[in-house]
Amino acid sequence: MLGKLKAAWSRLPIIVRAIVGGLIILEIGSDLTVLPLFGNLKFHPEIPWAFPATCLLLAAFWAWFSGRGPPASTRDARRTCSRSGRIPARLWLAALPVIAFGTVMLIALRLVGPYLMPIAAPRSPYRFRRTPPPPSWERSWPSP
Repeated sequence: MLGKLKAAWSRLPIIVRAIVGGLIILEIGSDLTVLPLFGNLKFHPEIPWAFPATCLLLAAFWAWFSGRGPPASTRDARRTCSRSGRIPARLWLAALPVIAFGTVMLIALRLVGPYLMPIAAPRSPYRFRRTPPPPSWERSWPSP
């Protein structure tokens, strides 16, 4: 059965294999990053430990898919398929506007979405009525 699956996989065009493989790896990484968040909500929610834990988890995920760690039998395949290496500076500079535009659009869609579709608007966990007003600039600076 595994031989037939490998044969069917190798008959697929490389672009299809790249897209399917990338989506599988993306799904695994996305699912893994949610675990620290759920753990933080359950255990010690007063301490924001999910972000550093997620960073460590993503670093380990990236290292494993780049060819580090066990098993040794797949290490070369992971290293070859990840194409890990230095990214040229001009490529980073070309990607920065795309990253910025994507981030701005994601935030804009999240804020505009409730007006277009029946989804919940973003809420803040803070109750602003109980928060004291900030000190006034007039009171904090001595008058001349």
